[in-house]
Amino acid sequence: MDGASGIEGAGAGLLLISPELVTLEYGLRLKFPATNNAAEYEALIAGLKLAISCQVKRLTVYSDSQLVVSQVEGEFEAKNEQLAQYLQLIKSLLIQIPQFQILHIPREQNSKADALSKLATSSTRYQTRRSQIEEIAFPSIHGPWEVAEINKAEESWTAPLIAYLKNQHLPEDHKEARRLRMRATTFTLMDGELYKRSFAGPYLKCLSKEDVEYALREVYGGVCGEHLGGKALARKILRQGFYWPTMKKEATEFVKKCRSYQVHANVPRQPPVALTSLQGAWQFAQ
Repeated sequence: MDGASGIEGAGAGLLLISPELVTLEYGLRLKFPATNNAAEYEALIAGLKLAISCQVKRLTVYSDSQLVVSQVEGEFEAKNEQLAQYLQLIKSLLIQIPQFQILHIPREQNSKADALSKLATSSTRYQTRRSQIEEIAFPSIHGPWEVAEINKAEESWTAPLIAYLKNQHLPEDHKEARRLRMRATTFTLMDGELYKRSFAGPYLKCLSKEDVEYALREVYGGVCGEHLGGKALARKILRQGFYWPTMKKEATEFVKKCRSYQVHANVPRQPPVALTSLQGAWQFAQ
């Protein structure tokens, strides 16, 4: 694992390698200000969660951060309040792993994880299809940002539908409740995720506001991006299996901000006003 913080932002990279040398590469782009130590801790937390999800029983962690290794081993005391919260979270995760050790290695032996952390902080145009990069909006520890995260979740258009489909929760307004019940007939929950039933295709995964911009950017100008128009971009996102209510409007607005589309798009030649007939002095005068 490795974490990096620079001018372009902070990121983290980790590799989970099995005894059979099967490798999982993972990158994190931190969307909040973070120091190098905070990025290292975020990488360790993500790696522990990934190992727990894979039901790992014996785990050895290699890091080039002497501070993180020493604090986890108990050799150094975490006097910084932020790092102390990170350390407390890591100890709660380590309980779920029966056998664990963390070792310090030189930076030159940690080149792959370092490359992943730098890839996570680089621009999206330098990323390949093979790189798995996840964006994290808030730190893993407790703080005032949790209130903003809760408010953002409440403002999402998917929240009322999920609350109704999961717990039959309806708003107090009778008109809103009736409208929500009728609207929920075209949606369903699968593994806690909201999906929309399409007319003649597969289920469409519903995207929240924070995922919409990423979907537009990836489909529009990603690896296979074609710099389509607004309506064509919305239809392509539907074919990819995603949905949100205002996708046509937001796709059109997104395309208008693209400089390449403005330069290379077909320019309409139709005049903005009605044509005016001109009368000549005699036939074939002009």
